[in-house]
Amino acid sequence: MTDSTRLPPEPWLDLLPQDPRPWILDTAEEPAARWLALTHLLDLPDSGPDVVAAHEAVCADPGTQALLDRLVPWDIDAKATGHDKPEYTPNLLSLLADMGVRASDDSRIERILAAMLEHADAEGRFQSFGRWRAMDAPVWGALACDAHAIAETLARFGYADDPRTVRAFDRIAQDMTDTAQGRAWPCRVDPVIGFRGPGRKSDFCPQVALEALRAFSYLPAERRPHEVVEAGRVSLRAWRERGSERPYMFGHGRNFKRVKWPVTWYGALELVDVMGRYPELWNDADSSEAEHPYHFKPNTVTVEAERLERDDAIVR
Repeated sequence: MTDSTRLPPEPWLDLLPQDPRPWILDTAEEPAARWLALTHLLDLPDSGPDVVAAHEAVCADPGTQALLDRLVPWDIDAKATGHDKPEYTPNLLSLLADMGVRASDDSRIERILAAMLEHADAEGRFQSFGRWRAMDAPVWGALACDAHAIAETLARFGYADDPRTVRAFDRIAQDMTDTAQGRAWPCRVDPVIGFRGPGRKSDFCPQVALEALRAFSYLPAERRPHEVVEAGRVSLRAWRERGSERPYMFGHGRNFKRVKWPVTWYGALELVDVMGRYPELWNDADSSEAEHPYHFKPNTVTVEAERLERDDAIVR
């Protein structure tokens, strides 16, 4: 059993009744949890013996193999009914990446990533293959909620420097525009599909914006558009103005506040996760509310989420 007194002290431990790290490190049922604890909590290098062993355990775990078995070739209609569905290929790959799985660990991942790189529209946006609404046959389309998720997936699996990925990220930066809420990303109509989400054309899309911000977080700071922090403040503004605005019909009620993992769609966990990747958005003593009213204040989200869970427990 891991001795907590031998683990390095961390400020965040003061927020908890006890140190959870020994329990996570000693778990045998969830090898991915041990890998995450070693690499993200203890910051051990990938080449370290404990991390290597944990990674091997993740790859051998039946749960990992079950996720890999759900992957289908990228040029086949997977019949996923929405981008929020767990079976949507970028969502599956994102979960596998969270667990420490690499492209080289399974040839199916490598083949999907290679196919993703091969399909983009004339301006560089990555495309997905699927049947939309009343279409008789599946087509290659580049909705923003596809293009951003695919670019993020490729960056996470080591293809950030591929010229096609570089072009796709450049296109995402160029697609940022002035919206009713500020400089951000709206729902863009793909001419092949002809779909646009419900809402005003002038609004920003909360899901598309968070996808773009999360994707850029996997690039070095010097490769991110200079307006990315302002786009983050637009996302925070949606939370602050939740009582009067619902851009593209995205609300902030019970479903938004209920924590769901893994993250596949717009919600409190996605918002906190993405905003936490940009220190420039964090509230600090040197910034005034008047200068930047839309700072990242996670407690305004998490406290309400905790209250919601308590209310649900009372109802149950």
